[in-house]
Amino acid sequence: MDRRQYTDRVLTSLRRVTAKEREAIRQELDGHMEDHMDALRELGYDEALAEERTIAAMGDPEEVGRELNRQYPSRWLVVKWGAQGAAVLLMLFLLSGWWDVLDNLVCYARARLWPGTFANVEWLARETGQGEVDVIEKTEQRAELGTMTVRVWQVGLDQASERGGTAYVAFSCWDEEPWAEPPGYIEVYNDADGAGAVQSMGGSWGRAYAVPAAYGDTLRVCWYDELDHQYETLLTVELPWEESP
Repeated sequence: MDRRQYTDRVLTSLRRVTAKEREAIRQELDGHMEDHMDALRELGYDEALAEERTIAAMGDPEEVGRELNRQYPSRWLVVKWGAQGAAVLLMLFLLSGWWDVLDNLVCYARARLWPGTFANVEWLARETGQGEVDVIEKTEQRAELGTMTVRVWQVGLDQASERGGTAYVAFSCWDEEPWAEPPGYIEVYNDADGAGAVQSMGGSWGRAYAVPAAYGDTLRVCWYDELDHQYETLLTVELPWEESP
């Protein structure tokens, strides 16, 4: 049995190593035997005898293989394969566009359950320097646009009187199709005189607006397509005038 045959028999006993690890073990065994043979050659042994004595000193190849096998528990191989598989799946996930679907699903959950994470009346008033708003109420005014739902979930009034004040509205929207694009543009106007929002914050899936308003006014929520062409008025928003100071 020569060195190559010895190494092959050792490697045959290994069941829990990857191809890369198997090659590393082969090189380690070859290097160890070559070092041992070099020492014997320096003592005057010829090539054949040096190889024979080296292989004998290495011990039984099956026993060496079993000992090496104990150093590579199967659970670590499973973990390694699992990590490699997860990395491949993640790469395919990102390349296939499913990342956008996941992002839409997150937005869907936020719009339905936590709309205030997009924007709300309190944030808008604080960011625009208005401070506290006189009246803030939650509402459930909704409109359907195909598979999309637009929900006005919060309204507010500040210093509102017959001579004017500020009306606030916060909306969120979601689409039942998880691969849908954001819903174009949603704008809010005073239904009485067509005045638009003077302040706003948020994004495509949720936003808050501040609109000039006088006592008794209502707000109109409109949807625009990507070319800014008005598609339709989605709903008229009632404001809590009876609660206003």
